[in-house]
Amino acid sequence: MSEPTEEPRAVTSTRAVDIVVSLLLLAFAALMGWDNWKSGAGWASDGPKAGYFPFYLSLLLAAASLFGLAKRSSNAGAQARPSSTATSCGA
Repeated sequence: MSEPTEEPRAVTSTRAVDIVVSLLLLAFAALMGWDNWKSGAGWASDGPKAGYFPFYLSLLLAAASLFGLAKRSSNAGAQARPSSTATSCGA
């Protein structure tokens, strides 16, 4: 059998997918934060209101999304390199 001479091209880069997913998660976190703030994200006399814990979870998700965006934006010029531990199965 003959070996293929060139590798197939990727449809998109991993960096682009990471950025799009981070932006979608950030939008979801903003929506959830707004909705939970509206339903009550404070503390009542008998304990936390209904939106207290979900609001802070949405803040955590937003922070993680911003971290992912910052991480992918900081290495914008970095190219993906093949792993040095990859081995060939050919004879």
